Order: sequence, then C-alpha cells, then structure tokens
Amino acid sequence: MRRLVPASVVAAVAAIAIAVALLVSGEPTHAQSQGGAPTAKSLDCPAAKRRQILREEQESIHARLGPLTTLNGPRDLKLLADQGFSLRPNQFTSIEGIGVTVENPVPLIQQGSPNLLFYAPSPGASRTTDPRTPDFPYTLAGWGYGLPFAPYHLPGFLPCVGAKDWHVHERGVDDAHTGRTVVMPPSETSIGAGIGVVSDPPALGAVEGIPHARAWEVHLWDGPSGVPRSAILDPTAPAPGVKADVGSNFYFLDDPPTGVLDPSATGAPIALDAEEGQHLKAGGGAYTFKGTSFNRGGNLNLVTATLPAGSKRADSGTLGHDEGWYLISGEMTFHAGGQTLPARQGSFVYLPAGVDYDFEVPDGTARAVYVAVTAGQQRQASLKPFVLEPGEGERLTVGGSPYYLKATAADTGGAFSFMEVNIKSGGEPPPHIHHKEIELFYLVDGEMSFVTGGQTIPAESGGMVQLPLGMPHYYRVQGDGTAKALLIALPGGLEDLFRTLDKLGDKPPTAAQALKTGVEPAFPPGG
Repeated sequence: MRRLVPASVVAAVAAIAIAVALLVSGEPTHAQSQGGAPTAKSLDCPAAKRRQILREEQESIHARLGPLTTLNGPRDLKLLADQGFSLRPNQFTSIEGIGVTVENPVPLIQQGSPNLLFYAPSPGASRTTDPRTPDFPYTLAGWGYGLPFAPYHLPGFLPCVGAKDWHVHERGVDDAHTGRTVVMPPSETSIGAGIGVVSDPPALGAVEGIPHARAWEVHLWDGPSGVPRSAILDPTAPAPGVKADVGSNFYFLDDPPTGVLDPSATGAPIALDAEEGQHLKAGGGAYTFKGTSFNRGGNLNLVTATLPAGSKRADSGTLGHDEGWYLISGEMTFHAGGQTLPARQGSFVYLPAGVDYDFEVPDGTARAVYVAVTAGQQRQASLKPFVLEPGEGERLTVGGSPYYLKATAADTGGAFSFMEVNIKSGGEPPPHIHHKEIELFYLVDGEMSFVTGGQTIPAESGGMVQLPLGMPHYYRVQGDGTAKALLIALPGGLEDLFRTLDKLGDKPPTAAQALKTGVEPAFPPGG
C-alpha cells in the first residue's frame, strides 16, 4: 500500500535530528501574523506569488549564512556551529557525491530558519564515496525543514509551500558507519496512519546509529534564477553534486492531505470542514481521515465512511487497536468475537483490540464515523464488543443538555471515551483547560464556534475540531437551537467531569471539584 519513491542518501541523513522531540518556537507564524490560520487552499498560491515567496526564502537563507554558503575547512564548520547548527559523526557523508548535512536540533521552526542544510562537495572531489574523509570545499546546495509527523495534516508555516512540496521521512535508524537509513516503519492500518515515534512497534532493529521518528520534511534546492525549487530529489535534474537514484526512505501519502498543522505540532487546534481530510477508497467504501492525535505517544484516527451495499472491511484480520463506530445514517451489521451486532442510525458499536471482525451493509448506503485508537494501558482481556441502540448508554444532563455516554474509560480499558452530546444554546461550559485529555468534536448537526489559541473556529455538520491539552478554550452553539456532536476524549475518563456536573445540576462546580477530573476553570477573555 505504501508508495516509496527514489531518494538520494542525503534523504537518509536529512532527518537524523528530527528524532523523538523537536522544540519549536512560540513566534507567530506568517499566516497567524496576517490574521487567521493557514488553510490547504491558501498554501496553493498563484505562480507569481509562489515565485516571490520562494525568492525571498532563498535570499534570506543566503543572507543568514553569508560566507558560510561555502565551507572551506573545519574552521567554517565551527562558525556554522556558532549559529546553532551541528554536525553529527555520521553526517559528514561524502557518500555518492552528496556531501555534508548539518542540522539545528533545537530550531526556531519559522520561515527563513531552516533546521537542515545540504552541502555538495566540490566538483571532481576524489573521495566522495568515503563517509569519513572530508572533501572541502562544500557549497550550499539546499536546505530543509523538518517537523514531527502528524497524519494527514500538513505543516502550515511556510507560505505557498503545500501538499505537493512536503514529503514523509520514514522512521528508522541512521547507520553510524555508512550514513544510510535502515527503514523501520511502524505498524499501521493505512499509509501514514501512525505518527511513527521511536517507541512504536515493531521495535527498532539492532543497528548502531541514531534513531529518528517519522517526520514531515520539505527540501528546497538553490536555483540559479534566484527561485529555489522544491523536490524530494528530482532524478532527472538533481541538485549539483547529488546523485538522486540511491535510497527509498521517503514517500508521499496516497492522497495529499488537506488539513494544515500549526508548527507547534502538538499544541495547536486543528479544524477540518466537511470536505477536508485525506481520502481513501478501500473495500468498496470511501473513507475520509478527519482527525489525529499523538498525545502521550498514542495514535487516534477519526474517520468518516460512506459505504454502499456490498462494502466490506478492507483490512481483514485481528484488530491491533480499539475502534468505535457511530452510524450517521443507514444500516450495518458487524460480526465480532462470535457476536452479530446490528447497527442503525444513531447506534454505537465498540470493537476492542485483539478481536476478529468484519461488517456488511445489507442495503442502501450507510454513513458512519469511527475512531481507531491505540489500545489503552489499562487493557483487560475481558473487554468485549458491544452495540448500543439509539438513546442507549448512560444519560447525563449537563447545562440542561442531554449527554449519552457511549464508551467510557471502563469500557475501553482507558483508551478513549465516546459521547453523543446535544448541546443547547446557553448551556455551554465556561472557558476551561484540559490537563488530561485532548478532545475531538465531530458535528453531526447544527453549527458551533470554538474559541482557543486566539482563534475563533467555526464548525458545522460534517466538520471536525481537535482541541489540544493545556490550552484554554470554550465553545458556543450558533443561534438559539441545539447542536448535535460526537465528543471523543483521548485518553478516556472525561465522563467523570460530566458525572460531577450532572450531580450538581444548575450549580457550577468549584475549582477543586473540576480539578479532581483534570479540568481547570479559566477566566473568560479579558476577565
């Protein structure tokens, strides 16, 4: 299913420092400074604007480096280190004429501050196949940016650099002796579904070298016209001094992602409208990946599925993760763990890790939303599949609105909680901060707006909003009606807060009561 594309060994060393964690700047992004978050559409600029942005990018890189666009000896390496760049032992890689890659392990991830620099050896260098012997002088061939990988969400801090520019550097170990990457992709249910941290299974092999996580990367190569070009490496027109037919540890997603990720990676809200997400066709059905999370090394996908009659599960076999399915419309029948679980509009089906299952759509077309979550740390072998009919599940009243608990931490071994919430206008919570879980809202009906991180994020039917840990936020129902949403919390346990609110009725919780559930009351903006 994965589509690997050729890449030079420079790709093998380019992401060495994009390892377990990247620290990022709190500086505002270009799009934020212009007012509003970037979108996939806004990154697809007209040709003239893109040329202007890329020309400014090249000028800024050359101005920053000055005479260090050429490295004439070890002294220049020291001067480069004074700017924050470092050279790891296996990055002095005169392999196949590539030269040397340097990186900034604690970068300011913003336009004009790359964390990767690519230098080509001098033409005619005699020792370009020796990874240990320098071939000065080296000349800047290009530069790059790398960020922790977030499935189906592009980084958005580089104006006019979009889905056709970014590529995925696979998880693996960079061999300290050869400089080449030993690729070790994590287990995943679909291409790019896993974030690929070093701790993900399968375990990294016994390679002496430097491990690195999966990462988003973009490479920009010097252009003689003053306009750099973006390329993983173009085999038909490689950068000077680079052979582009070696290695295969980069790939592109089957379908370009449409979401845009803030450069702070884990600390920003993510929003997709009804049409956005990564689209995939499999087993006769159409799937759109709407939301992801890598909180605490976990992995969550929120997916919408449109399944005509005759559709079936595409990846048959035993589940390696938990799943929770909610039927938006139509009917489905699940077969799991020796049970037959019929589901109709408004039904919820839970499928624990380790169970064999399949499904069928008996007639018409079914539309569903489901989450796939890494199995909880409190995993119990006794967890079983189950189905809840419409209106079933523990019913709580929060702010005068009915909340139905479809799956709790007790049901999922701590992996996630899943709720159907019907939020009345005027019954929304005040500003607050979550310290234990991230929240994902999928709008089934109605309109809402979410306020967080200095942004007001609108959402309507079919849209998804993901709210991170530690960021004050609140939300409002638009108009005087009710919005119906699916609320998923990762990890599970948010139901404890709602049970407390249900018991209190119209009385607001004290700070101590809220904090017991990991939720901190926050002052309203300006309060």
